[in-house]
Amino acid sequence: MVMIQAASVALLALTAVAAQHSSHAGHGHSHGHGHGHGKTPSGDDWTKNIKNVVVLVQENRSFDTLAGGFTYDSSIDGLVGKQFCNPMNITQPTQNIVCADKIAPAHDVAIDDPNHSVTGTSFGLYSTYHPDEAGIKDGQVHATLKGFVQEQQVAHKFTGNESRASEIINYYTSAHIPVFEDMAKNYVLFDQWFCDVPGPTNPNRAYVTSGTSHGHGSNDAGFDYGGLPQKSIFQQLSEKNVTWINYSNSTDNGKGYGTPEEFAAKSVSGFNPDSLFYNWTWTSGAVNNSVKGIAQFYEDAKNGDLPQFTYINPECCSFDSMHPPSPISLGENFIKGIYEALTSSPQWNQTLFILTFDEGGGFGDHVVPPVNVPAGDGITYTEKAADGKNATFDFTRLGVRVPTMLISPWVGKGVVEHGGSNKGRTYSHASIQATLSQLWDLENLTPRTAWSSTFEHLFLDKMRTDTPATLPPVNSCSGVEIIGGEILDATFRVSRLNCRQSHLSMNSLGDEYYDIDSILAEHEKLPGRFSCNVGAELNLTGEGIEVPSGTKVELPYWLASALATFEDLFAVEMPRIYNNRVRNAILAGPTSLDTRRIHPYFNRLGSMFARNFVQEQLIIILKMSFIARLYMIVDHAQTVLNTDSSHFLRRLDETERYLFKVAHDSAVAVKHWQSGSKNLLQQATPL
Repeated sequence: MVMIQAASVALLALTAVAAQHSSHAGHGHSHGHGHGHGKTPSGDDWTKNIKNVVVLVQENRSFDTLAGGFTYDSSIDGLVGKQFCNPMNITQPTQNIVCADKIAPAHDVAIDDPNHSVTGTSFGLYSTYHPDEAGIKDGQVHATLKGFVQEQQVAHKFTGNESRASEIINYYTSAHIPVFEDMAKNYVLFDQWFCDVPGPTNPNRAYVTSGTSHGHGSNDAGFDYGGLPQKSIFQQLSEKNVTWINYSNSTDNGKGYGTPEEFAAKSVSGFNPDSLFYNWTWTSGAVNNSVKGIAQFYEDAKNGDLPQFTYINPECCSFDSMHPPSPISLGENFIKGIYEALTSSPQWNQTLFILTFDEGGGFGDHVVPPVNVPAGDGITYTEKAADGKNATFDFTRLGVRVPTMLISPWVGKGVVEHGGSNKGRTYSHASIQATLSQLWDLENLTPRTAWSSTFEHLFLDKMRTDTPATLPPVNSCSGVEIIGGEILDATFRVSRLNCRQSHLSMNSLGDEYYDIDSILAEHEKLPGRFSCNVGAELNLTGEGIEVPSGTKVELPYWLASALATFEDLFAVEMPRIYNNRVRNAILAGPTSLDTRRIHPYFNRLGSMFARNFVQEQLIIILKMSFIARLYMIVDHAQTVLNTDSSHFLRRLDETERYLFKVAHDSAVAVKHWQSGSKNLLQQATPL
């Protein structure tokens, strides 16, 4: 799932960051392997200590990709000290071998979103879209884990580029993910937690919340408006009078969800949150009271008003969810904001925060997933693979490992949990519902939840006092911290967010906001062709001539976009300023680009074009360019306060020049403030 928005990143504010010390006293250190540090609570003690559970399910990262580079604990089953390799072509298994390696420090965006369908994942695991399921069950067929690199080439239609292909098995380092690593060092990290479905987002999210996907193996329309009939944890909790709210950052209307009518009218965009998969949520009226926008989460956490069960949906899938092409840094920023909202909440001392990822996203992992596990139900799923043949899946195989953590003052510090110790001895997403069934006296929803290991043994009998109140700064650039904001339609405004509420807003500026640069950009010409004969009455030239089908013309953006709404009349083509040469130059090194020479409104026009005409690859490339150049611009603005920047500015388009001014003015204000000047920091005025 890719949100069709051109370039959306946070405005940067320059802040003087004082050394922060935890408000939770104490410096105790403990380290566990496989079990929680400290005495395990006896009987039902842990259920008396945990009163609030918060679950955040991020997007599309395998354990190896995100946590495989951790070095703080040698027992972590990652990629450090191991060789995990794939051939470029599985028919030549000993030639052109690509091995997992550290991702380059500047690499924040995965351009190529891997194929993470059921059959695509099967290829990564078994080197075929059609593994012998009977052979798998009787132990005659085993996963080879050798097909990830070839499938990446097939999915994105390229061959021979080892560097590009290896992205699917490479891994981030501590430098990329300081927030995630700091959480792992301070709490419980699972290195044997598997997603329930070797496939995409929604089937796995259904397993998180109900223990089955009811036979759905793709992100089909059944998930949109209550298409799933089974009982979910949300219904269970309501029947037990346990309070819950599904907070969502996945729609742009602020309330967290959209009705069918709103989506049809295009008055709201995005994706509905997970609780709305289920028919009960709509028919019971729970949608009206228990589904809220993400801003309400921060307010409720601050006031100590979080419900007993909090379930959070991130934006999906281009900004803060970590789903490619979401920048890792924005995902870290979102997680940091959630964590710090919880640690500063009056409810922190009774809270369990569970952070996991819905699925591996097609990324490689060197651990073979369990097979012969109980399905959620007896319903099978069939899809057409990339080779044109059908494949049927019965949900008795798990997907790859996904990074998962327990965060609470009631769990040990630096614990690495290697595997389940009870029931099926395996952790999966269904383990969440299985464990919560003990907390709130719920029944296991499906055979999968009854089988999945629980983690109650990881709770301590004494609350820790050394949990960090804050997490390290996100790895953005040169001490500049992302604190909120947005760019949409290439116009800017600063969101009213504090550091704890640091997340990327998805709200549109609306049609009423218009500036002179937008007007000028709308008069830039776009190439296109007429798809049918156009009569003289259209009078395009003012001379009343007919325009035959296939005629290529260049029309102002405003006219071309209006005509293109009639698909059988006019087709817009890619503007020359975004041709292959320019796109290749961006991929080679976006910071060296002279955007002003290409076009004065390079970013603004690109934003408008990509939003209105479905150009997904251009969207990804423009966003990558914008983020990389934004870091460069802000870095330059704060390091050359007293020098002539005219040469640097000559290479920036109008949007980038505006950003430079904002960053430069902010840097000057910070410098004055630090020197004791009476000039106070002022909020930037929107363009």
